[in-house]
Order: sequence, then C-alpha cells, then structure tokens
Amino acid sequence: MEDITLAGSGLAPAQLDQFITGGFVRIDGAFAREQADAARAILWQATGCDPDDPSTWTQPVIRLGMFTQPPLTEAANTPRLHAAFDQLVGRGRWRRPGAMGTFPVRFPSAVDPGDTG
Repeated sequence: MEDITLAGSGLAPAQLDQFITGGFVRIDGAFAREQADAARAILWQATGCDPDDPSTWTQPVIRLGMFTQPPLTEAANTPRLHAAFDQLVGRGRWRRPGAMGTFPVRFPSAVDPGDTG
C-alpha cells in the first residue's frame, strides 16, 4: 500500500479516498512510539507468551479481549486521530474510545487457525 501521510492536522484527500474505497486508512504517527511500546507490553503479557522465546508461541492465534489500560486508550485518543474521526464521520458524531476491542495476535504456524477466510 502506498505510504500516505497526514496533511496538517487532518487527513489528506488521498487518505479519504483510501478509506472510502478500501474501508481503512493508515495514519502514520497517530500516537507516540512510547505508547505503542507500552501497549505492546500489555498485549504480550495478556498472551502468556514470551516475545523473545518462540517456543512459547504454541497457538497459531490468540484472541485477546477488551482493554482499558491507559496506554491503549490514550493511543486511540490523540488529537491527530480525533481530527481524522471528525473528517470521516463528522464532528460530534462519534464517541471517544474508552476501551479497545479484540486483538487477534497471530504467530507463525503450520496449523490452520480456522479463521483465515
């Protein structure tokens, strides 16, 4: 996919087109690297696996439930993302994310996880 970056504080026209045609848009720099690192640590802990020991990755996919920890909710509530939400659905027409939904965590595996299409 083409690397499309933000124009100012909102989405660029190409990003809006990408969302309309593809159903998603990539927003580079949407939240701080430190938030991503903290969120990743929470998710790794929830898997019960060791990120540095592939022998602990015994399932092809682990589905993690709702998360309300600040690194995750803060990452979903940055000014950059709020500006994008406003452009996509309209100011005042969306609710501030207070929890993050399901995370499917996939691992290299020869076993079919049964949900690939």
